[in-house]
Amino acid sequence: MHLPAPPETYFSDHGKWYFHTHDSVMGPFHDKAEAQMAVLYFRQRMKWPSARQLHEFMDIGLPTRRDNHS
Repeated sequence: MHLPAPPETYFSDHGKWYFHTHDSVMGPFHDKAEAQMAVLYFRQRMKWPSARQLHEFMDIGLPTRRDNHS
């Protein structure tokens, strides 16, 4: 299992976002907010989301994101 490390371990490389776990690097993500949401998903469910699960999770939690897709 890859446990998330402190928030200062988020980083960008070639326009994509990643973060360090205690034993690995997770990513790529489209932006830092998406990487942060992946960590939030993990903390709530104790598993890493697929891309589809992450986007559904973000749509539920962010009404403005949902409005932008209309």
